[in-house]
Amino acid sequence: MILIGPEIIAALKAHTFTVPKVTVKDAYSVTSPTCPLLALDELPSNDGAYVDGSPCVVRNVLTLEAYAKDMSIQGVITPKHDAAVKLIMEADAFLNENFWLTMIGPVQAAPYSDSTIYRAVANYYVYIDTRTNTICRSIKK
Repeated sequence: MILIGPEIIAALKAHTFTVPKVTVKDAYSVTSPTCPLLALDELPSNDGAYVDGSPCVVRNVLTLEAYAKDMSIQGVITPKHDAAVKLIMEADAFLNENFWLTMIGPVQAAPYSDSTIYRAVANYYVYIDTRTNTICRSIKK
């Protein structure tokens, strides 16, 4: 199995968002979110295409969560919903351009125990060629 989550987290940490002071972490290292936050979870598998009994293209599932509170973005007071959606859409554009990731379905709202925080969730399939460690672009009809 191949993991690309640490590489994606490092790239997101180095990226500059219009949302100020974004923290990026592995989903399992977050005990309580410091907003704004991007949290990434990766579920690896050997599900995919096989050649001679060995996986040659595997599919991992990535879940990206954006946490936000009411905040100021570029001098504009922005509600928590809008801030979380803006953050996850900027992250999605970055992942699409730099890692060829294609979001599966729409961004989902996920309840969070602290009502001052809004959580938006996006999911991705990542197809990885195990022979070259190349990420393959998903094609949607």
